[in-house]
Amino acid sequence: MAAALRLARLGLGSTAPNPPVGAVVVRDGRAVGQGFHVRAGTPHAEVWALRQAGRWARGATLYVTLEPCCHHGRTPPCTDAILEAGVGRVVVATLDPNPRVHGRGVETLRRAGLDVEVGVLEAEAQDLLRGFTTWVQARRPWVVLKAALTADGRIARPDSRRLWITSERTRSWVHHLRATCDAVLVGARTADLDAPDLRPRLPRLVPDKPVWRVFLDADLSLPPDHPVFRVAAPTVVFHDAARTPPTGPEFIRYEGAPTTAPGYLDLGAVLRRLADYDVHRLLVEGGSRVFSSFLAEGRADEMWLFVAPTVFGDVHSLGLASYLDTWATGPLRWRLRNLCPLDDDWLCVLERADTDCL
Repeated sequence: MAAALRLARLGLGSTAPNPPVGAVVVRDGRAVGQGFHVRAGTPHAEVWALRQAGRWARGATLYVTLEPCCHHGRTPPCTDAILEAGVGRVVVATLDPNPRVHGRGVETLRRAGLDVEVGVLEAEAQDLLRGFTTWVQARRPWVVLKAALTADGRIARPDSRRLWITSERTRSWVHHLRATCDAVLVGARTADLDAPDLRPRLPRLVPDKPVWRVFLDADLSLPPDHPVFRVAAPTVVFHDAARTPPTGPEFIRYEGAPTTAPGYLDLGAVLRRLADYDVHRLLVEGGSRVFSSFLAEGRADEMWLFVAPTVFGDVHSLGLASYLDTWATGPLRWRLRNLCPLDDDWLCVLERADTDCL
């Protein structure tokens, strides 16, 4: 099952609206077939693994990270393929959180006489499915905040000069993280100052499955000829619904959203609209005002903080959440999930302290 989970991770960022799934066929203690779901409309992980196993699948054990589907969608039910292949036993990491499938795939296989075991490495499988589960059950993406910051918690100098805070190796991690997400979001000020590309600079398993570039620009301050739009990549600009968007290139989509205060978009509405774009995992890259808004509204699920052994000092240097006011509510509590050294830097992964993030 651990091997199947490693395969499933290869599909992160490319399978939406479907979940990432991996499968391995084992016969006589040896893997004879393996596969993972690459993108919607292509064969599911089980089918790839069974095809590779061929006749060796008969009587073998199929390990799959998610309950096999039992309904007709873009592809036939995986339960049919499993039964036709003559598999003798199926081991499932976790049941499908989608109500259309939940428990029914396992029930179908058991009714046909197969031995089905559920719950092997279940926590790991559910962790991998957080984006899909949140999208299905809460109709919004799983939100990951990403920031590079100094040892004294600063993300930018007061003069807004663009400086690399972390090492080159650490920055390469950011591109891996982007590649596992369906969209990357920044605010208008960050877009104006840095004109970030936002796309992962890595070869993707599905080159024609883009990562959406998302900009929060309530006041429509970024004109269509701004340098940030020189990259002809799928882009969504969210703005105050009371404003009329300009006519821009075809790759830019303008989406009006309600505001909670002048210049501040309703993030709940933004996330619900992004769910309509099949965004399961959203990476938020700043700046401080955007981070503060996501934290203040409780819209973030996870934080990836790349910390460098550098000190900016200066009371005017921007911190991760310089615009967050917690005097009334008290500090926001997060739980440490992982701590990893990257050369001289550290990657600190935090998750919300409350377990019910949906």
